Amino acid sequence: MADALDSKSSVRKGMRVRLPPLVLAQSRRPCVLPMPYPAFSIVADDLTGACDAAAPFADRGWSVWVTWRLDCLDNVNADVVSVCTKSRADSPGVAAEKNRLATQCLPLPNSTRPFKKIDSTLKGHWTHEVLAAMRGLHRRSAMIAPAYPARGRCFVDGQLTIHGEVRTGILDLSLLTMLSHELPVPLRHITLRELSEGPDYLRNVVHTQPSVETMFVVDGTTDRDLEIVAESLELLGDSVLPVGTAGLATAMAALAARNLPIPPDRGPRQEGPHPAIPPNPAGACVVTIVGSSNICTQDQVALLRTAHDAAEFILGLESVDAIVDSMASASCIVVRLIEGHATKESLRLLIAACQRCVIAGLVMTGGDTAQTVMDHCDAHGLWLDGEIETGIPTGRIEGGTLHGLRVATKAGGFGDPHAIDRIVRFLQQATPVQ
Repeated sequence: MADALDSKSSVRKGMRVRLPPLVLAQSRRPCVLPMPYPAFSIVADDLTGACDAAAPFADRGWSVWVTWRLDCLDNVNADVVSVCTKSRADSPGVAAEKNRLATQCLPLPNSTRPFKKIDSTLKGHWTHEVLAAMRGLHRRSAMIAPAYPARGRCFVDGQLTIHGEVRTGILDLSLLTMLSHELPVPLRHITLRELSEGPDYLRNVVHTQPSVETMFVVDGTTDRDLEIVAESLELLGDSVLPVGTAGLATAMAALAARNLPIPPDRGPRQEGPHPAIPPNPAGACVVTIVGSSNICTQDQVALLRTAHDAAEFILGLESVDAIVDSMASASCIVVRLIEGHATKESLRLLIAACQRCVIAGLVMTGGDTAQTVMDHCDAHGLWLDGEIETGIPTGRIEGGTLHGLRVATKAGGFGDPHAIDRIVRFLQQATPVQ
């Protein structure tokens, strides 16, 4: 582990923590957003996930701040904070350490509720991250709901299905048993039949568990299933860490909107940390940056190109001047980031072009793609306005060379063939969401 971490340290509230180089941010100016503590704090392993889990709160009127920088977590002026640890591709040990560090740096007074976001296809080293978050937050148990029915992800008898197809080798009962031997905590599977008994039953299941660290993995096939999990978590309070996809986050946001009305002094942000963005000029270009190789995204890009007669460029193979010319005349363009072609210099030139040209917004597909663009434009984070549709957040960039620009993020595997087309048309609207 030692050689996976940078030797630099950050001092926070008297505690020295060693920050991995991918998390430790270097900035030309500090990010200072003075304000009360947030009501919810979210930790996710990639940027699209951090946005997906936080956007349902923005849809319900909460101000939402998403960042990947630990130096932008102190004194956050937001009702909900979501931090990306950039740990999806890391080794289990490094991923766990990043999550532990993130929980140390989160603004977490007694009134703030944490949430650990996991991928809806269970990518990454989520069990190690959950255990690290449990221990970092001093939670005895975690209740894990992997289902996301609104996006076709169901979890039955310990097995994940995506649009009805079994996700072989991701998680099944035998693997649950194996994990119970691999990890130093027991796993308890909660079936659909048990879930149907309601939130009081789930609370009793947790309370009757021996006083040891435990992960409860809950089946789910409907939004109502996730509502029951959210209601049980409300009953359980601070002893259990909520873990799940954006589906569970949506259920928790809906419950919070009913039970935790936003105080007048922390209501929906009327004047954000940057001025209101003027209406988009008629015909302004939307730049769609594609890094995901998921077949779902490829089908969406093909339809987008047909619907808009959009030019497509491979960054690094084609000149940025050609991209700029197309930005000036087209309603939308597609820029692909392909490993081995997209260099730091070509990304810098592309971002400079987006800053120089009048564009309506950016669409970023895939967590790595979104993170790469944000890192190269030196952004501090994103203020989310809500969801264009389920699982597709939209917001505005805070800080850096593209400060104030409207963006939308989309996980590579989300959406029907028309999804990116609808995102582009949304960003082309004359008046942005306020």
